[in-house]
Amino acid sequence: MPRLAPVPHIAALVLLSLAFGAGCNSHLLTNQDAGPQIAETGISVPVPPPSLKLMPVQRVDIEGDIGGTSEPEGSTVYLREIRRGLPGQFVAPELDGSFFFEGVELDLTDNCIEIWLMDAEAQASVHSFYTASIADDDQSVVTSQLFNGC
Repeated sequence: MPRLAPVPHIAALVLLSLAFGAGCNSHLLTNQDAGPQIAETGISVPVPPPSLKLMPVQRVDIEGDIGGTSEPEGSTVYLREIRRGLPGQFVAPELDGSFFFEGVELDLTDNCIEIWLMDAEAQASVHSFYTASIADDDQSVVTSQLFNGC
């Protein structure tokens, strides 16, 4: 008759292999905060130069969504870039909850984007924070969400 390992030892080995096996793999962020969201490809350079690395300060377009928990009617989405201290911008979201900022000046090597929603009753949402960086192709922008501010 074959000998079976005790169940606690098997469970510990499975958990240990999952922890070490998943530690080196990259994962997409699946947990979002309750504030407005910028998609991973939601920051774009309308007409990129031959090299973003040679010209990292660009005017970019930023699009996103306020999320299903907020009502777009009477709301305002606010955006500011914290590191450069430039004036912020605001837009009214579309009825489908999407929003679009045009011509936001960003240094793609050092930035922190703060974005939040003010609803019709002047209640502010959670403030969401993002960074934008130059992708490996030197022509597009990668967006990452930060969960503890900048």
